[in-house]
Amino acid sequence: MTHEPFKWSSTAQTTFDTLKAALTMTLVLLLPDFTLPFTLETDASGVGMGTVLSKNGHPIAFFGKKFSPKLLRASTYVQELFAITITIKKWRHYLLGHHFTIIIDHRSLKELLTQQ
Repeated sequence: MTHEPFKWSSTAQTTFDTLKAALTMTLVLLLPDFTLPFTLETDASGVGMGTVLSKNGHPIAFFGKKFSPKLLRASTYVQELFAITITIKKWRHYLLGHHFTIIIDHRSLKELLTQQ
C-alpha cells in the first residue's frame, strides 16, 4: 500500500488558523447580575444535550451531558424535556426567586403549559 506524501496546502493553513484561533481565544463569562432576568438556552441532540445560562446575550455558564442508554432510546420530546429539567436543577441557585426565560427549539414543548 502506497501513501501519498503529506502536503500542506493553503486550505490546510486556513483551517489550522481558524482552529487555533478558536482554541486560544478566551470566552469571557459574566458574573450574574440578579437585577436582570436570566435566559436558559437548551438543546438536545441524538446523543446528548447542551445548555447556556446567559444575561442579555452574554454567557454566564455552559453545561453539557451525554444521554444514558435509556435516554438515547427516548423520544425527542423526552430528551428536550430532560434537558430543561436537568438544567433548571443544576442552576437552581441562580434561578430560584428570579424571572428567567427558557429558549428551546422543540415545538411541542413550547406549548407545554397549554397541553391537556
